[in-house]
Amino acid sequence: MLTDDEVRKLWTVDYDSTTLLQFLLLTAQRIGEAQHAEWRDIKDDRWLIPAERCKNGRAHWVALSRHAKELLAKRPKDRALIFGEVTNTAVQSWLKRWCQREKIEPAFTPHDLRRIRPA
Repeated sequence: MLTDDEVRKLWTVDYDSTTLLQFLLLTAQRIGEAQHAEWRDIKDDRWLIPAERCKNGRAHWVALSRHAKELLAKRPKDRALIFGEVTNTAVQSWLKRWCQREKIEPAFTPHDLRRIRPA
């Protein structure tokens, strides 16, 4: 689980996929679901994750907070995938190296962004 300090540090890091990582923190969804999110799946204050992209095979809606919607508003709308083309392993590899540079032990993964340790 991540500490508040680790979340703050990650939130402000300069990286191509920072917005994706922030979105994961705000929605507590899986990285594969977010990476495959399409603009057509966003409906007002909700994000539909289709069954074919869900681990359990059942579609579900995710409520989008004001902050999540603000992040989405900054993303280019001229492509189908909201967060562009980046692989799960690219983000995981970068995050592992970042944790090493920042001396964060144990290193965490994008999936761990679903678990935050209360202060």
